[in-house]
Amino acid sequence: MEPTDARPLISVSLLRDARDGCGLRIQKRWERASSIRIPFGPARLRDALVDQLRVQHLSLPHARVDLLRAPEALTPEEQRVFWHAAGRYAALFAEAPVTHWDVDLDRATVLRKRDVELLNPIDLTLRGADGMREIRLLSFGTTTLLPDPLDDDRVRMTILRVAVVDGADAPLRVTTADLINADCQTIECTPSDLLPDLRTWLDDGIAAVTARTAEPERGTECTRCQFIHTCPAHPGRAGGVMRRHDYLPPLIGFTPTSYDTWRRCPQQFKLAKLLKLPASDASGSPDEGILVHRILEAIHDLGDCHDDAVVDEVLNGWGLATDQRTRGFVDRHRVRCPGPASALGHEYAEARFHRLPLPNFVAAARYDAIWMHDDRLDVRDYKTGSTSLSRVGDDPRARLQAWILAPLAESLDLELSVRFEMLAPEIDEDPEAFTPDDADLGAITEELREAADAILSDAFPPTTDPITCSYCSYRSICHASHAPGTPMWPIIDASGPDPVEP
Repeated sequence: MEPTDARPLISVSLLRDARDGCGLRIQKRWERASSIRIPFGPARLRDALVDQLRVQHLSLPHARVDLLRAPEALTPEEQRVFWHAAGRYAALFAEAPVTHWDVDLDRATVLRKRDVELLNPIDLTLRGADGMREIRLLSFGTTTLLPDPLDDDRVRMTILRVAVVDGADAPLRVTTADLINADCQTIECTPSDLLPDLRTWLDDGIAAVTARTAEPERGTECTRCQFIHTCPAHPGRAGGVMRRHDYLPPLIGFTPTSYDTWRRCPQQFKLAKLLKLPASDASGSPDEGILVHRILEAIHDLGDCHDDAVVDEVLNGWGLATDQRTRGFVDRHRVRCPGPASALGHEYAEARFHRLPLPNFVAAARYDAIWMHDDRLDVRDYKTGSTSLSRVGDDPRARLQAWILAPLAESLDLELSVRFEMLAPEIDEDPEAFTPDDADLGAITEELREAADAILSDAFPPTTDPITCSYCSYRSICHASHAPGTPMWPIIDASGPDPVEP
């Protein structure tokens, strides 16, 4: 038998990365180069539930919540999610009895003509009461279900693999189910009818992968890259090994958001950034801020923000020509913008790797705008909300942003300055800009090292501040919450024990 690593392995994530991911990482994944294992937090509870459901469906037409067991190795928060998902599964499929379908889709599917292999998670292989082949693809609150299931790459690859492994002429049912948000979609098809379109989709995806230039691109992707230990974009090397269910990565990665979360509550950092659990509670929506960021980027890509014609063209394109609130954000930016000075970039991404003294870690950020003027590397962070800070240098996110860009500023012989542009109408003045000196940068390095060391030591002390807890998106499931409540997940009827509280 030919070794499986002789062919490129096509996964849904690889096809997604081919659109805008790092070219070098894409090539290495295509070539199946040696890599370090990066943790996938949800695998711990996902595997526990899926494995037990597989066993149940060998003899039971429906899932029995009372026969499931949440592994003791899971954290209390993971167990809450486990029981919620178990109950939702039982309820979603209460009217869909099944039997086990013995088909091997756990191994990669070989396409000999294209000399590639296909692999995506296939959670449950079943047959419905009508005898139809059925695949159930499960997610845990982190996957948005698309209006048309055939627009979902997971569904496309599943149908294609079933056609290859078990034949294309028999009917197939594919169900995608979000077990946290109680959302479910089903498509019934005969794979042979879809094969022409699926072949075109796959060939287009392969072409997109192979067309990418193998150039390293520093950015937020670096914090979760399995090839950073050999990447020429970073000085030094990092390595490590881990098992599938580990949640501590071999190399700690920080972004401004994750580092701010760590400083606020290490326990929340663990739940959100390492275990990647679905949020149980509502938090502030970033939609307006994201919109303003994109509009300002579009304006500067097109021309000068002080040019009324440019502003009008962008706002018209977004359907916001008469939206005075959005125009107000743009007007307040105009007053603060140093343009037409030279811009290093808008939505500019950068990463910095720290090797010694240990521990290793990598930090990455995406910057709203970076200008070069008056011997200064002027970093701007657009803020559409409020702030209680009088100095930007007191914000952990800004401190990390400065640390990441410090080598670039030094190489350009420019003074580094990080500034918040406060664009909300109720704020008249911006906080004092952060212009770090060598002592500031040294202190930030030590702060980051201490954080990385604590994470690698599996130390995640929860905050004791009730106010901080009251804003946390995990406050209803966190075992140490000072603002307990009930998860805001959809409630649907299910027989058996309460699925949230085992």
